[in-house]
Amino acid sequence: MMPEKHNGKPGQEERFQAVHPSDPRLRIDSSACLPARSPLADCKACAEACPVSVISVTERGPELNGSCLGCGQCAAHCPSDALHVQGFPELPLPGQTSSVIHEVDCWRVPESESCADTLRVPCTAGLDASQLLSLNRLAGSNGIAVLDRGWCQACPASGQATHPAATAIQEANEILDEAGIQRDRRPRLEAQPLPERKAAGGIPDAKLERRVSRRGFLRQLGGEAVSARARLTEGFRPAQSGPLISPVVPFRRLRLDEELKALTGTGHGPSTLPRLTVSAHCEGHGICAALCPTGALERRAEGGSSSLMLNAGLCIGCQLCERVCPEQAIRLEAMYGGALFTELHRLTTQRCRDCGQSFGTDDAGEAVCTACRKSKQLMRTARTGPTPRIEPTTGEGSR
Repeated sequence: MMPEKHNGKPGQEERFQAVHPSDPRLRIDSSACLPARSPLADCKACAEACPVSVISVTERGPELNGSCLGCGQCAAHCPSDALHVQGFPELPLPGQTSSVIHEVDCWRVPESESCADTLRVPCTAGLDASQLLSLNRLAGSNGIAVLDRGWCQACPASGQATHPAATAIQEANEILDEAGIQRDRRPRLEAQPLPERKAAGGIPDAKLERRVSRRGFLRQLGGEAVSARARLTEGFRPAQSGPLISPVVPFRRLRLDEELKALTGTGHGPSTLPRLTVSAHCEGHGICAALCPTGALERRAEGGSSSLMLNAGLCIGCQLCERVCPEQAIRLEAMYGGALFTELHRLTTQRCRDCGQSFGTDDAGEAVCTACRKSKQLMRTARTGPTPRIEPTTGEGSR
């Protein structure tokens, strides 16, 4: 399957390929898909987000087991930005030119019912918080309005009592709360009801939507999409200890950072930063840093000690570090409330008196590494045998 062209721009090939050849709408970059990169990954975010349960996750990544709606919710929830659904444009970053957008509407709404300054997308449920922040900037002083036509809760792409875009709007507003942005300049749901008889039976085909569109917002917005991704990639600096294979570029987190820099001048705030902790059981193997898909974790050795550092601005909360830690010492406590740079753990470097290998320890007086201590314990057990079990005795007949 040949990669699709980037929003129709000649000579620029996308990094995505169709998940299934019979349906080009759902596309994947396998190099960024966590299960496809490592059998240790246990990510099922796309399958859990699919409202019609037609996605399953295998060691090769997601597979389609039915008809894709094209709603984009799987892509919006993918932590590594490995998925893309046709019809959702790559929005320009601060400083890049674009049309002004005041509203967002879905493709099920007749094109004639959308105003001239409306961005039409397959489904508003496919927008994440970072995209809403970009759209809010493009909307200017009034903030972006996500239109509620009154039928979204009954749409097959929703399946819930609340509007499917409500959670992303809430997340975007929590970020703007922290940034001190006035409430009248924020993303919001705006009721503009239409009779349900006007709704298309399903999300229309992308080619049909492009044919009837009189505004060409996808072309206007996508004109600088390649440079937007290139700009984010240029600013991506994973840890030097780095992952064992090419790092995943966390585009969504980098876009959040760009939008917050434009708003506040300082980038990430605690509401966007994951919080990790490391217990005293950590022995400094560095497996977590070596396998971190984005390079957010870094093991540093300096002088007579080693430390585990976290760049929370690159952390996507995939929890792979938790699964691979031999001591189960690292934990993702929350997807918010963290600091940008944190020293999670520090160990003193010692040389084992038995095997001569260097090891890390919290105890400056420790002279034997964990492997040698365990080996000695096994030898003692082999010589003396297991401790006999003493059965409790009760009753008059006991001897």
